[in-house]
Amino acid sequence: MAEMIETRLNARQRKFALLVAEGMSQYAAFEKVYGRKEATYASALTRKPAVAAEIARLQAEAAAACSLKHQELVGFLVSVIMTPVGHLGPDDLLVQEWTEVETKGSKRRTLKGINKLGAAKLLSCLLGWMKPDHSSSQSEIKIVLKKMWEDEDGAGQGNRT
Repeated sequence: MAEMIETRLNARQRKFALLVAEGMSQYAAFEKVYGRKEATYASALTRKPAVAAEIARLQAEAAAACSLKHQELVGFLVSVIMTPVGHLGPDDLLVQEWTEVETKGSKRRTLKGINKLGAAKLLSCLLGWMKPDHSSSQSEIKIVLKKMWEDEDGAGQGNRT
């Protein structure tokens, strides 16, 4: 007979699921809810079917409620990257802070815009351009370690104790 999956969550499990769904790491959420640092327990709790289902449900609700769609976000990030700073004005959506100071007949403007490099990184992630390729670095490490082993033991005779 198939095991029944426990679907009821206690208050701590619900709070943990909410924090993880909101973007907090499972380890930080576990520490906040349970008051102790237990990476193993945090990981195990995340894998519990009822907790995982609650996290997925909360994330789906948040995605459905989000008024900014994927293509709109991509368009916004492209405009952040491509808009020259000199084209920005005080009421521009890309400007976070704008100050004007007049001194002795001259005007000094200071603006704080959105981080272009941060926007480029986020755009790269959204479009799948930043996928880590560990294969080349792993093989390079293995080759170096093998070479060191051979040099140390006299052409790899393996006299290690």
